Amino acid sequence: MNEQERRESLEALSHNLESAQPTQEHHRDLLDRLRLEVSEALDPDYDNDYDSLRERLEESFVEFEAENPRLGSALRQAINVLSQGGV
Repeated sequence: MNEQERRESLEALSHNLESAQPTQEHHRDLLDRLRLEVSEALDPDYDNDYDSLRERLEESFVEFEAENPRLGSALRQAINVLSQGGV
């Protein structure tokens, strides 16, 4: 997995995070944190901790897979891409 694949996956996830409409308050808070972390991961000037991001995405996948299948799918794809990159 190269940097371009990682970036494309995180950009797709960012798009899905922006369009998500959570119904529960704690999901809104979680989405806000994820949006910030993904935004930071996409910033080339930011010192990225992809391992921490992958862990947060895995935790979030459990929260969102039933409520928002599209977001769950985007989370799973990003997790897989980060995992393939040795993260």
